[in-house]
Amino acid sequence: MEQLSIRDEELLTLRDGRTMAFVRGGNPNSKKVLIFLHGVFGVGENNPHMSEFYSSLKVRSLTPTLPGWGRSSPFPPAAPLSAYAEDIRQLLDFVLPGQTATHIIIMGGSYGSVWAYACAANNPPDHTMRIEPADAICSLVTLGSLTPHRENPNYTENMSWMNWFSVSRPATWWPLSLIHPSVGKLIRSKVAGNLDGARAMLRQILTGPKAMLPEERQQITVWSAGFGSSFEQWEDNMARNMALSVLHTMDGYNRVPETLNADWGFKLSDIKIPKTAEGTGELPRATLTEIPSKLPAVVIVGCVRDHLSPITNQRYIASQIPGAQLIELQGNHISAVVSLRPLIAAVVAGIPH
Repeated sequence: MEQLSIRDEELLTLRDGRTMAFVRGGNPNSKKVLIFLHGVFGVGENNPHMSEFYSSLKVRSLTPTLPGWGRSSPFPPAAPLSAYAEDIRQLLDFVLPGQTATHIIIMGGSYGSVWAYACAANNPPDHTMRIEPADAICSLVTLGSLTPHRENPNYTENMSWMNWFSVSRPATWWPLSLIHPSVGKLIRSKVAGNLDGARAMLRQILTGPKAMLPEERQQITVWSAGFGSSFEQWEDNMARNMALSVLHTMDGYNRVPETLNADWGFKLSDIKIPKTAEGTGELPRATLTEIPSKLPAVVIVGCVRDHLSPITNQRYIASQIPGAQLIELQGNHISAVVSLRPLIAAVVAGIPH
């Protein structure tokens, strides 16, 4: 079995004794901080080409591994999702000792968007434990976001039967609640620490011919070639992350249905980015189908052929967060990766100085 690891991964001991794995990137001296939160079967990592890109924008990046995935400890069982803001506060305190970030961009992909909303709401139960300074949070960006099931009455719209049996509200009730962890055990037996097994699984659900159209594959091939890589190397990188994500614990995977169906401790409408109130209280912004040169503070990106997080999720979320800009791109759940650079550049360009 191939030895797998994340380059430059660090482990932070949080105040309650839990561990947070994370990786730094970008400009190490910048007080503009982009925090990227990964999705299911992911871990925090730092691709060299992305780190160089962040540096060119004069931005520091932090990519923590979510609780219960990879080498990060499980989230406290009784804590609401909103308490995750305190974990990120401690990460920022550790990375910028004696300093404060001037601008914080919160970014989440897929399931990571759920945790990104908790950081942007910045409303933990104990208000003394929150991301400070609160007005440094200047942007929220999500890609292929999942939706809060308790808040969104139509969260099952366009949901596949596979996802319904895995993460819907009835899926948290016995005996349906047995399905998700049972599937998890099977997945772990095939992919944990096993690059070949993870690659095969990935091709079944995301990158194979049944999940990805030829033109989508070509897009990613061209995008990868732009920084000296290939589609196969990009796929292998995701497979490595999957293999590492469930190597030490299945807690993160097992708690996905519970998290999506729980009371998050805030509503999407509570998310108000302090530095940019423009758009707040107005009608929803017109939907864009491509990335402009400058973007507002809240950007919700979805892909119209996404079967894991249907575009209806993104439309609902964008309608609930004040001043949100919805962008609908072509492709499946991971197709937005080719727009990542122009998206981040447009978000940074839109930050008020």
